[in-house]
Amino acid sequence: MKRYLVIVWNDIEPELRGPYRSEAKRLEAAQSLHRKEGEEHCIFALDIEKNKPTVWAFASSVMGNESKVF
Repeated sequence: MKRYLVIVWNDIEPELRGPYRSEAKRLEAAQSLHRKEGEEHCIFALDIEKNKPTVWAFASSVMGNESKVF
């Protein structure tokens, strides 16, 4: 499986980062990005397995914010 981050800057400009070697490394990168850049940007996980992409949002508790999903 390949693991990426999809960042949507200011809700308009997408960026793809990765691949990450593990789920833990991707989560660490997402949390660091969230701490550095704040809540105004959307951060999603992208998994690609057998050429099939799956995109999902991080739970707010994982990102250190109890009120939103990122």
